[in-house]
Amino acid sequence: MKKPESPCARCTERTLRCHGRCERYMAFQQQNRAYNRLVAANTGQENRVKYSKSRLNRMYK
Repeated sequence: MKKPESPCARCTERTLRCHGRCERYMAFQQQNRAYNRLVAANTGQENRVKYSKSRLNRMYK
C-alpha cells in the first residue's frame, strides 16, 4: 500500500479551517489512518523477528 498524499497540497479551494468540511480531506484522513495502522502492525512484526533472530544468534554463538 502506498502512503496516501494529502489533497491540500494542490487544492484551489483551500481556506482557513477547511479540514472540518472538506470531503476529500476526510477521505484522506481515513486512508492515512488505515495506512498508519498497517505500518504499525508490520513494524511490530519486523522488530519481533529481528529480536528473535538476534537472540538466537547470541544463544548459539
